[in-house]
Amino acid sequence: MQFEIQAHRGARAFFPENTIPAFCRAAALGVRVIELDLVVSRDEMLVVSHDPWITGPLCSGPDGMPLDRSAKERHLIYQMDYDEIARFNCGLADPAFPQQQSVHAFKPLLSDVFRDVDASMQADGRCKPIVFNLELKSWPHGDGKLHPSPDSYAAIVSALLDSLTMASRVRVQSFDRRLLAAVWRRSPGLCFGLLVDDFNHFDPFPWEAGFVPAYVNPYFPLLTPELAAELHEQGVQIIPWTVNREEDMLAMKRMGADGIITDHPELALQISELTA
Repeated sequence: MQFEIQAHRGARAFFPENTIPAFCRAAALGVRVIELDLVVSRDEMLVVSHDPWITGPLCSGPDGMPLDRSAKERHLIYQMDYDEIARFNCGLADPAFPQQQSVHAFKPLLSDVFRDVDASMQADGRCKPIVFNLELKSWPHGDGKLHPSPDSYAAIVSALLDSLTMASRVRVQSFDRRLLAAVWRRSPGLCFGLLVDDFNHFDPFPWEAGFVPAYVNPYFPLLTPELAAELHEQGVQIIPWTVNREEDMLAMKRMGADGIITDHPELALQISELTA
């Protein structure tokens, strides 16, 4: 199987994270999989956003004034309808990416990302469809405040994917096992991934009868050759995050990873040992 390169929140070296320009640029680079983050609005829309709030330094308010980090509690996405969310500009350049270009961009709906990335691919004459790796943002302490309960959240996700017939082109990943299990109960045919940032809390599979995720995606320093071999023995693939340096990308492949999630797909695609 070819080593997989996933564009983390789009092509962040070029455009602000989780924006349609970033996703379209990632597709134009030639990646097969785009990773993005999802939260839920008050009117139960799936909104592409890493955080469950709108804040600086990447966003400005409807009045055009930059927001500071203290705006979290004032602009919780789950407490706002989408038409209000779309009035915020979240295309300000991230200082962590010096070459990034600011754009006027609101937090898009997942359905709009599917539509616009596909349209961009068609315009470029690219026929192979993009796969979308959807990270569902959810925390046990956030139920009812930052997002719906797992069952309600799962119903929203499954209903949208069914209505758009996108099930074959998505993966669903999360740190929240409760939510993954809830989505699996509604849509067992989806491809699932477990995000892991601490293997001290990692329990053996299965968590529920019949449910083993197709992927375990760890924070990249946690991966060892022994862990890769153990997971592969269980039929589970491994895509570590977030791997940004060339030496770390090559190390992940040597250890047995099946791919990487990276902020720099443009770099990964240039490394011949990864793309061979």
